[in-house]
Amino acid sequence: MKTKNIFSGDNMPTRVMNSEKEKRNIAFSKFSILYLKHSYWVNYSYKATIDQKGLLRVTENNGINKLHRASDYHLTENSLALIKEKLRDVAAIEFNNNYGFGENKPADLPVTFIQYNVDDKADLTSIYVPDDDELPEELKLFLSTFERIISENDVLINH
Repeated sequence: MKTKNIFSGDNMPTRVMNSEKEKRNIAFSKFSILYLKHSYWVNYSYKATIDQKGLLRVTENNGINKLHRASDYHLTENSLALIKEKLRDVAAIEFNNNYGFGENKPADLPVTFIQYNVDDKADLTSIYVPDDDELPEELKLFLSTFERIISENDVLINH
């Protein structure tokens, strides 16, 4: 069994275990997802969290136009079920520490940070400018679904 130590928001180490049995039996009594997109170049950040109750909490800071906002939304049962389905898929894989970093990459684009906690399982990664085949399919689908749900619910998103 492979394990990986990561740090949760409270700086306490959390273990991520990957065995075939655990992948099939991922429990969902509690979960949370953190999505953060930030760019230090323009002093911008967009943070969205979703919890097991369907609460979507958004915080956006834009240093250029001095925008700061915080909004709460409640997901529909269908949106929450879709997130849980994609979370189950993504929890069955182990993330690399990061994707899309390296030489010959632009230096001024935003970085996306993803972290999830499912009961006693957690993982996190940073995504910059991944190559076409660099992201695992489960992570691509999870991000696509998460971003679509954000755009459907957060009507104030600064695109």
